[in-house]
Amino acid sequence: MNDNLARAQMFELLERYTAGSILHLLSEIYEQAAKEAESAGDVAAYERYKMLGHALFVVGQGIDSTNPS
Repeated sequence: MNDNLARAQMFELLERYTAGSILHLLSEIYEQAAKEAESAGDVAAYERYKMLGHALFVVGQGIDSTNPS
């Protein structure tokens, strides 16, 4: 994959989902990574992934509240 292909795929996603929804989906991926890190006993990774998941979720809410289309 290259940047142009990734950008094209993002445009396709944005035709079906809001930007905030995409960030919410990404936050779920980091939440899952946090659970896996916790199970593996990796406290640092758990905290990092958990914070990333929360940040993406909150930013997604902000984006959708200012640009809900």
